[in-house]
Amino acid sequence: MQNLIADIRYFESSTTNSLNAAFGFLYTVEDNEFLSAVIRFILKLREIGFCLPDFDHIYIQLTPSLCDGDILKSDKVDPYHKFYRLIFVGVSPDFFNSLGEGKKVSFLIDRAVGVIQKYFCNSDEEKARVAQCAEIILERGEQERIIFKEKKADHCTAQIAVKVLDCDAFQACVRVLKDQAVLKEVEYPKILGRFELSFQFGSIQINKSSVKIKPKKNSLSPLYGFTDFVVPI
Repeated sequence: MQNLIADIRYFESSTTNSLNAAFGFLYTVEDNEFLSAVIRFILKLREIGFCLPDFDHIYIQLTPSLCDGDILKSDKVDPYHKFYRLIFVGVSPDFFNSLGEGKKVSFLIDRAVGVIQKYFCNSDEEKARVAQCAEIILERGEQERIIFKEKKADHCTAQIAVKVLDCDAFQACVRVLKDQAVLKEVEYPKILGRFELSFQFGSIQINKSSVKIKPKKNSLSPLYGFTDFVVPI
């Protein structure tokens, strides 16, 4: 069973608190820039269809107990939370905390690439594609449009593409393409939060005259109140 990657989370060995909440223990970093970069990386991996074997979360635990650069996968699987695998990564706190904020973010993304390449890639080609995802999001930042969803029909292809402005602000657009050429691109009129994004853009319907984006339907949908977003062709 293959699962599209859903999340990468960072922890440190001195505490069970997620680094997504706050570093501030052994390793310090500004949350907003760090989280935004991680979200971009995950979405870029999803764009290329990167999958994990029988889980969808990677937990990276930074530790000074390993030599710098060493990577070690835990053999333990939580029987009640089988959706993640834990990987230990050796990082010197003194070295890490001496880096500037941008360098810290690049360093952490690079360590995630190393983890994925070592344990979860099946070919050199796949390793190269993962590394390229990291290079793109680190170079382009919020300017990178990432394909969130795509649907193909005989007469056109429709894409939902997003910019991650920060960890809870997404600017989306709908593209209509024909033979790789963009026929139309329409910005969604509202900045969406992280969880709003998946609710508004639940599915894509294509007919001869329009592309219709249907909101996700489940028990939480009424909280968001999203309606169809229609783009005429």
